[in-house]
Amino acid sequence: MGELTQLFGFKGVRSCLIAGRVPFGVFIHAIIGAGIAVILALGGCAADNGKAAGESRASEATPSAGGLDDDASDTPSEGDLSLDDDVQYGAAQSEAAQPEESQSEFMRNVESGAYRSIRLVGDSITAGYGADGFEDPDVLGTGAIIYDDGMGEVHHEPSVSINSWANAFRRWADSHGVESFLNAGISGWFMTQLAENPDAWLGEGADVIVVALGTNDAGYVGPDEFREASVRALEAAQQRSKLVVVLSPVADLRPQEWLVEPATELGEMLSQICSERGYVFVDTRDEVLPSMFCDDGLHPSTEGSLAIWECVKARLGLVD
Repeated sequence: MGELTQLFGFKGVRSCLIAGRVPFGVFIHAIIGAGIAVILALGGCAADNGKAAGESRASEATPSAGGLDDDASDTPSEGDLSLDDDVQYGAAQSEAAQPEESQSEFMRNVESGAYRSIRLVGDSITAGYGADGFEDPDVLGTGAIIYDDGMGEVHHEPSVSINSWANAFRRWADSHGVESFLNAGISGWFMTQLAENPDAWLGEGADVIVVALGTNDAGYVGPDEFREASVRALEAAQQRSKLVVVLSPVADLRPQEWLVEPATELGEMLSQICSERGYVFVDTRDEVLPSMFCDDGLHPSTEGSLAIWECVKARLGLVD
């Protein structure tokens, strides 16, 4: 029919049929073919329309590149942040990430139980000579043995009531859970004696050993001998502890002609040894002032002794 229509137009086909110019069978065949063509055309249009509708629905349901529909979330994607937003968002993250004020490593180790014992090894300044309470006849030591050479020479711990840097340290340690604190300060003793017999003075050691020697050495021991003795003594302390802390001798008021080597110079030598070997050095030389000594110019008064404690606190980062 389509062929006939193209040749003659609709009116021409009708005229041909009426005039009998086209056989009736040919006409029927053309009608059937045209109907089939129309049905197929309509089916194709429906399929195309369905495909387009499906693509449209899929497009609407597909999330954005950020993984969330922008209308469904208040969280901005990276591309949605303006410069000001970036600054504010980054600042908030930075503020949230800031840790609390950190403790010193020493404090953390005490509170975690890593440092359960502390032993001080020193001379009369560590023992508390010159501080309030040292010469009180009613003050007795603790009875704890701080030196035993196995051949009859034994020394005992000074009193805990003397107002000295050592006992200030003890009070701090007791209040922070340290289980053992021993003040092995012996009046008149030297770094060379610790080097000669560390077993007698250090005993079984401790988690932390604090060595405060050199004041007496300054009057009798040359610099080379002192350095060699200090290296051996501090190595012995290191072998028996987790941490070695070394205090400088105080800058006492003795006339230089009385000394083989000024205590301040021995302090500089100890600072170098600590730097080389990883010990903690506490410098007291500028903190114990001339006004903080007893009349002998050698031993700090209570004020001077507590100034040493402040140096220890500052260097180890201790807080009450």
